Parts: sequence; structure tokens; C-alpha cells
Amino acid sequence: MVEKLVIVLDVDETLIYSSTHTLLNRPPDFVLGGEYFTHIRPGAIDFLKTIIADDRFRVGIYSKATGDYILEFITGVGLKESDFELIFDRSRLVKKVYDYGPWARGRGIEYFKDLKKVKRRLGCHIDRMVAIDDIPSNYPRSYGNVLRVPEYVGECDDNIFIKLLECLNMLYGADDVRQENKHIYDNYDT
Repeated sequence: MVEKLVIVLDVDETLIYSSTHTLLNRPPDFVLGGEYFTHIRPGAIDFLKTIIADDRFRVGIYSKATGDYILEFITGVGLKESDFELIFDRSRLVKKVYDYGPWARGRGIEYFKDLKKVKRRLGCHIDRMVAIDDIPSNYPRSYGNVLRVPEYVGECDDNIFIKLLECLNMLYGADDVRQENKHIYDNYDT
């Protein structure tokens, strides 16, 4: 029996676009936190409902946003918290401090997402996880698990979810998703 495929979704610029300014060409779909004008990526709601209902998948969210923001997003797209097996907010990020040495002043701090935390929470294998994100460098320890999507900034003609579903169907049958080609759109830049 094939183990379920764990799909870990980013929120901002992957499923939605939020800004303190509204887009000129259309009104927002909803307002997050009373200040973020939010546009849902075309096809995102159907995509979410499809993968949540599919018994082959386990669906979670891993975002650099706050927990409240994520819960408002879930409500804004007409879903429930219980639809997701995992919701990780910014408190679950890994913090890495860089010391630039004596020739530079200060330190650099970087926050990133770690699929090992998802593995521990869900009890699944890394080779059966796909992280869908517009920024692959959010997963520096798991590049092979990332299915990169183009950044979404409010375009009305976006159709990435058709290709995403095709790719997820292919990845479900793979023994190790890290070994598969996950270039899902033309002009994919690595």
C-alpha cells in the first residue's frame, strides 16, 4: 500500500496575495486582519477543496505568517481549521544566526521552514512530502521536496493549479518525491 502524500502549503504569494494597498484592477476577495487587502489566486479554493477531499493526500500549512493570519485566511477561503492536518505558523520556523566575523558588524538572522518538524508531528517519511512554495530557499534542508510555483501578486489569468494537480498525481505514484522532476511550468528558473 502506498503511503499518503503529505502536501505542505505556503500561504502568501502561493495561495493568496495580501497588501495594505488594494489592486487597481479589481477589489479584494476579503480583508485579513482588518488591514490586508487579499486576493485569492485563481483556482486556489477549488484546488484546496480537491486535495483536502482526496484520500491520497494529507494537507497542511507551513507559513511565515502569524497563527491568527493563517486562521483568517482559512476562514476567508471558506474552509475550516480541521480541514488541515497541520498548521505551522512563524513560531515553528528555524532560526539561524550568522556571525559575519570581526571584519563585519553585527549578525545576520535567517528564518526558514524545516520538514523534519512536519515529519515529527505527522509521523510520515520525508520522501513522501511535497512543500508547495513560491520561495524554494524557505526549505534549505529540503530542496528536493519543494514544488516551486511562480509568485502570485494578484494576476487574474493565473492557472497554475491545473498543472499542480497533474504534478501531485504523478508524485503520488513516486517512491521518493525528491527524485522526481517537479518543474511544472514553462520558463522554470532554479
